[in-house]
Amino acid sequence: MQQGLPRPLHLFAVRASDSHNGNHAGLLHKLGLSDAECEAAVVASNVPEAPPIPPKPASLVGTPVVPSLPLNRRPRHNRRMPVLREAFQETTISPANFVYPIFIHEGEEDTPTGAMPGCYRLRWRHELVQESSTGNEAYNDNGLVPRSIRLLKDKFPDLDMYDNLSQKIEDVMTAKAIPFPLDGEYTSFLNTG
Repeated sequence: MQQGLPRPLHLFAVRASDSHNGNHAGLLHKLGLSDAECEAAVVASNVPEAPPIPPKPASLVGTPVVPSLPLNRRPRHNRRMPVLREAFQETTISPANFVYPIFIHEGEEDTPTGAMPGCYRLRWRHELVQESSTGNEAYNDNGLVPRSIRLLKDKFPDLDMYDNLSQKIEDVMTAKAIPFPLDGEYTSFLNTG
């Protein structure tokens, strides 16, 4: 810096009471100045420069570089209309947003599910479903799943239902000719409302 030009001002504040009892002595000694030298520099408007900011640590290899957006306006100005405000508002979740799983089986007793504490496989008091290698029961109008859906829709007409027939993938591919990955199972989603 040239002589006679004012030095750039940096924020450097020391309370006199702290400087005399030694609480900030470490900071002043890092700059290499004594208390008296710092006070004299402040009075003469010759404030010492702040220590350099340490460099930002490098990101991990493979981390994509995301440049900052060149925004002419702050994003909140895009929220003048109620429709846009609703689109940008925080997400709120209520009990109406959750799906409650109900498992129904043809047995005579309710059995707990091991993976979901508090959920049970509920009994259905009829004859056992005959399993087949082709998954015919899934398409039986009088089968367990269609009967359960009809019963629930009679009691709760506004209910949206999602059923998982748990068919083997080979059964689905032969019945519907849908190309699924070999490690999955077919899940049909019904909005019967």
